[in-house]
Amino acid sequence: MSAVQQDERADKVEDEEAKADDPSMVRAEEIVDRLGEQFGRFAAETGQRLRKWTARAREEAEDIWAEAQHLRGGGQE
Repeated sequence: MSAVQQDERADKVEDEEAKADDPSMVRAEEIVDRLGEQFGRFAAETGQRLRKWTARAREEAEDIWAEAQHLRGGGQE
């Protein structure tokens, strides 16, 4: 690695350390973390609701199918 590359890498590390101490950067990271958590909860809730809706739709379709079979005379009891 050349001296120029080492200097650039050192400058980058220093910049990252300075950003880590910057209160606005800390606040931004907190906001992004909170948004990530909220999105995760939203996605989990949405997935659960979708699974419930799908189960209800499937049950309804099965009921309709059974009723249709009964009306066609295939539902011997």
